[in-house]
Amino acid sequence: MLERRKPIYKPSNGKQVSILFVGIVIIAFFFLGLRLFYLQIIKGDENKKLAENNRIRLRKLIPQRGLIIDRHGTILAGNIPSYRAMIVPEDFEHSPDGFKLIARCLNINVDEIQKRLKSASKDFPFRPVTIKTDLNWKEVAHIEEERSHLPGVQIVVSPKRYYPFGKTCSHVIGYMGMINVHELRKYEYLGYQSGDWLGRSGIEASCEPILRGKVGGRQIEVDAIGRELKTLSEVLPIPGNNVILTIDLPLQKKIEEIFKGKIGAVIAIDPRNGEILSMVSSPSFDPGVFYKKISKKEWMKLVKDPFHPFQNRCIMGQYPPGSLFKVVVAAAALKEALITPSKKVFCPATFILGDQEYRDWKEGGFGDINLKQALIESCDVYFYKLGYRLGIEKIAKYARLFGLGRKTGIDIPGEKSGLVPDKNWKRKRFNEPWYLGETITCSIGQGYLLVTPIQVASLFSAIANGGILYRPHLIKRIERYDGIITKEILPEPLGKVSISKENLDVIRKALIGVVNSPVGTGRRCKMKRVLVGGKTGTAQVISIPKSKNEKEVPFKLRDHAWFAAFAPAENPELVVVVLVEHGGHGGNVPALVAKDIFDFYFRRKSGEEMQMVMFKGIANDR
Repeated sequence: MLERRKPIYKPSNGKQVSILFVGIVIIAFFFLGLRLFYLQIIKGDENKKLAENNRIRLRKLIPQRGLIIDRHGTILAGNIPSYRAMIVPEDFEHSPDGFKLIARCLNINVDEIQKRLKSASKDFPFRPVTIKTDLNWKEVAHIEEERSHLPGVQIVVSPKRYYPFGKTCSHVIGYMGMINVHELRKYEYLGYQSGDWLGRSGIEASCEPILRGKVGGRQIEVDAIGRELKTLSEVLPIPGNNVILTIDLPLQKKIEEIFKGKIGAVIAIDPRNGEILSMVSSPSFDPGVFYKKISKKEWMKLVKDPFHPFQNRCIMGQYPPGSLFKVVVAAAALKEALITPSKKVFCPATFILGDQEYRDWKEGGFGDINLKQALIESCDVYFYKLGYRLGIEKIAKYARLFGLGRKTGIDIPGEKSGLVPDKNWKRKRFNEPWYLGETITCSIGQGYLLVTPIQVASLFSAIANGGILYRPHLIKRIERYDGIITKEILPEPLGKVSISKENLDVIRKALIGVVNSPVGTGRRCKMKRVLVGGKTGTAQVISIPKSKNEKEVPFKLRDHAWFAAFAPAENPELVVVVLVEHGGHGGNVPALVAKDIFDFYFRRKSGEEMQMVMFKGIANDR
């Protein structure tokens, strides 16, 4: 019997491959371990140094902000170079010594530096954070001297806003402020970063996207302390567009000079197209103050000033229009055929309604007068009677037709809408009915009725030009940095007041009489060279007994004084609105201010025309 042999074990081909693979992996890991040992242990210090000394950073290139320029080409807001200190959080040595050193170099507190770094986005540790702006040469020199001890600190040259005329035109131009944490999170996608400035008011704010330009960038290689080694790539910034205004700087400066020391507002506007030639709000401010190093005490003094220098009274101030409103009531009564221009109305010294007595400003009253005389001498009783017959709903209707009670749509932010009251408004506001006596006071521009100076300018422009309401505007055109016009702002009619030409002519002729008649309330504005039409207004702050002298009344309780006028009366090209807060009667200071403005405007215009004639004559002789 044959003996059975044990089979010899022979691994399959698959198992042989697996064993071979495992062997190779073990050998590979062995050599990898050796390599890691060599890099980390033997060459560790050298490689660490190489990693730290060669880094890639992206530096933002800030564009030049667009210029703000007057209609004649004079720069109202420009740029000058400024130095800012910035820290890249990831590169900075967050040690007590590091903080103390940079604080000493920049003459600021350590707490301020830490606060700014803490406010930076943790998601972008390589994004530079502005520590201080507007460095002087001494501070820049200190940083450069200590550069080797201040890793991550960099000095960046960026444009700083410059206002060559100080307070002049400040409410139109506006001012800029440093971006805050909330805004930074909101606008980061637009390229804003810590330390950037953006418009806060005026044209600076409304045209922020136009003026800002497009941020550029440079990819660079830096060493351990942030020194630039070489540029890897670059995208140049695109400068912002320039904004050319309708403002006439010489006229603006003259009006500011005339109005110096007064509180209120002045607007000069072209009634043919809505272009604002001058806008003055007093008191004003220097927009450059936001770039200056002022103390907290000085800043609080500005903010808490009882006369509010930062408020643009031309668009934000809301006041009773006083007798200016009589032109609206007159237009409404003519349109509703309640009166004719020649019809006379008996006007005693008072108007009696129930047990209420509404007095006229003139003791003894005016007797029998027509509409023209009532406007010329500003008879209150005449308009009490018209208001009584019209009723508040029709008064409100025509007030709104002339653009009151809503924003004009001017191209700077902050405009208020004023108030045209009616029955529905009072019910919603006070849950009370409308009283007939309130209609009487509203008919002479008192009571709840409120207007802004820009609304008055729009209203009187419509009377001057035949009934067209133009959107008042400050921007004339937008130009690229190379002078190419990208947008021209054309006159924008918002509508036509549904008052006939004949009725508007009646009102215009009466307003000419206000200034040129010996008994006109605006006669102090009468001029020899130009025919002016206008209307005075006195807006009560509180009811003052006639027996009380104005000087006995506290300043803040005295009446506001209005004067609105147009010239030349035959073909108006300039409307001037003057409001003097607590200025008494509109026929006094405001009328004289308007006269000086018209005188300057037409003398200057005449001089320019003479120069053109002389130039043409010389050219023809050649």
